[in-house]
Amino acid sequence: MKVLSCFSGLGAFEKALSRQNIKYQLVNYCEIDKYASKSYSLIHNVSEELNLGDVNKVNEKLLPNFDLMTWGFPCTDISVAGKQEGFIDKNGNKTRSGLYYEGLRILKEKKPKYSIIENVKNLTGKKFKEQFKQILSDLENEGYNNYWKVLNAKDYGIPQNRERVFIISIRKDIDDNKFTFPEGFDNGIRLKDLLEDEVDEKYYISQDKVDNLIEQLKNKEISNTVRSGGRGSLDRHSWDLVYVDNSKILQVGLLDIKGNEQIRRVDSPNGISPTLNSMQGGNKQPKIIEDNGLIQIGMLEGKRFELRRRVYSSEGLSPTLHSIGSGGNTEPKILKENELIFMGGIDTTEKWIDNDKSLSRNYKEGYRVYDSEGIACCQKTNGGGLGSNTGLYLENTYRIRKLTCLECFRLMGFDDKDYYILKENGLSNSQIYKMAGNSIVVNVLEEIFNRIINIKTHT
Repeated sequence: MKVLSCFSGLGAFEKALSRQNIKYQLVNYCEIDKYASKSYSLIHNVSEELNLGDVNKVNEKLLPNFDLMTWGFPCTDISVAGKQEGFIDKNGNKTRSGLYYEGLRILKEKKPKYSIIENVKNLTGKKFKEQFKQILSDLENEGYNNYWKVLNAKDYGIPQNRERVFIISIRKDIDDNKFTFPEGFDNGIRLKDLLEDEVDEKYYISQDKVDNLIEQLKNKEISNTVRSGGRGSLDRHSWDLVYVDNSKILQVGLLDIKGNEQIRRVDSPNGISPTLNSMQGGNKQPKIIEDNGLIQIGMLEGKRFELRRRVYSSEGLSPTLHSIGSGGNTEPKILKENELIFMGGIDTTEKWIDNDKSLSRNYKEGYRVYDSEGIACCQKTNGGGLGSNTGLYLENTYRIRKLTCLECFRLMGFDDKDYYILKENGLSNSQIYKMAGNSIVVNVLEEIFNRIINIKTHT
């Protein structure tokens, strides 16, 4: 099968063909962005000499014949976030989305067996009803049967809420009129399953912004029941998670930072990702809340600095170690098996108190630490801390971070090796973010190719 890829980007169509073991030959690709062109050639191991460049300048009469044309056109003037001028602006000039006419010009001349167009869902909406009808009419007049549907990546194995319209056109002389779009499914994969294990600090939001959001979330909690005696897992909190647009996106809250809701929004990794866009600058990457592994039980009472008073559970990670050899009780403190332990060693000078299943240790007068599995003793009212007169719970310290470039590649269905090829060849994070957001989810295309390509006939 011979393929022409217009507006090729990262080459999601070609990646899907390869995944399905469909043999194909790339005759040419069109990509005006130099970074996307380089990325395409690297990922698919082809020469950039195959790039025809600006589609406006392509001489369709000089192109070799091909069987499949994969194309789209910029959504700049169609998407909800764009200018929404359609194909022609108010001055009668062709917009960037109007590059549709250049693709149609090539299709009219070459008449391939198959054509696949992808674009944003808004193309099918009321505002662009006439333009969408025009596309279908143009294709039919050129001898094609058309099948179209809005598909969401979350229904095809990728945890991203990404709705795109696909127009499958099959030349009438070879079409058996039996094409149907693939049925959606939920394979159980969520955003958390695609996250990296270790992430550079540069992706994290400043902790003061995080603490403000967490405090807001705590105030919203419906009940403390699930927190009592818990281990601070995100799943155990009864925060008022919002299902966005009836999807599986779990929105936790909004950061107190400059920007629109998209920039400020924080989601739970237990749901799916919001739609990825070009994400260039402006803190636009999707943000998730995560457990940083520290489980802070509470704080010792007294006038000490907060850092010295914090007590952690040994079931989590250690806090950052500072210079602890200078005295002043600066060692991190943990509670393990109902013992108050200093990271520098167990303080054996104090004795255990076991009173009516209450588990405490008298560190100094007024400094008592309880494990949540026991029942708290009555204490003097000397204000907050771990010496309060209520049972305590373990509480995680959460952090909020942006998605990494690799995670965004995974959310578009590309392989990790594709990302590393680009990084090794000097592509910047900003360019990789942009290309990921402008691409097509490979998994969706795989399902489509399963329906439209008869491998035995066309290999």
